Amino acid sequence: MSVDARALGRAPSLHQIASAPGRRTDKDGRHGYTHLYPTFLEQFRRQSFDMLEIGVFRQESLRLWDEYFPRARVYGADVGRYNSSRIFRLDQSNSGDLRRVAAMRDWTVVIDDGSHKPSHQLSTFITFFPRLAPGGVYIIEDVETNYWAFGRKRSALYTWNMGDEQLTSDVVGLFREAVDRVIMREFMCTRAQPPVFTREVDAQIAAVAFIHNAIIVMKRTSQMHTPAPRYRFAYQQDCGGPHQHPRTGQVEVRGAAGPGQPDDSLTRLGRGRG
Repeated sequence: MSVDARALGRAPSLHQIASAPGRRTDKDGRHGYTHLYPTFLEQFRRQSFDMLEIGVFRQESLRLWDEYFPRARVYGADVGRYNSSRIFRLDQSNSGDLRRVAAMRDWTVVIDDGSHKPSHQLSTFITFFPRLAPGGVYIIEDVETNYWAFGRKRSALYTWNMGDEQLTSDVVGLFREAVDRVIMREFMCTRAQPPVFTREVDAQIAAVAFIHNAIIVMKRTSQMHTPAPRYRFAYQQDCGGPHQHPRTGQVEVRGAAGPGQPDDSLTRLGRGRG
């Protein structure tokens, strides 16, 4: 705790903890996460809960969360091996690893600061979000890699191959679509909508926030009203029509299943204008 905070009888802010002498975490530096995270995380500060950060490197972030959440049980997960009982082995390219670690606790806060590979970010979210406690917060950091992977087609980034990434794993684009689903739950669509992630995950998303280099997702609680799929003016719209990818110009349509193709597939129709 900083001297000024102690003198005033209050806990230091996340930014004060992260910027204290000797701290080495990029959550305060070039990303600036510590300025905005309290908007979503301060509510848990005096609670007892389980938190997981994927990707621990020098364990600086774990120490940061230890101080910010003094009553929480803070764990880490990493593809590397650490001599610590609170750091689990997790390869984000391995679905078995994802399911195993997701099932270890009913996580209240999960932060994905792992491989930064878009397809890993997507599969990790889909696996962990159903295990998140109601009202919990899930954060995906370093989503700028989605722009690098799909914009400049860099072959390698953070030691992972980016050349095999597909638009179907564009996390930024998918969460843009998830925002529409959160807002328009009352609307009736002229044709059935395939899920953005899975039907279970889509139904559990309460809110989505975009900040510099990160996406923050909040999980619904049982107290939140689930509207009937009918708007009060009975307005109908074509919810499954072609969509132009915001960065590549690729025209896509969800739900246009061909022979042997699943209904929730994303079919490419060719380049759009612009």
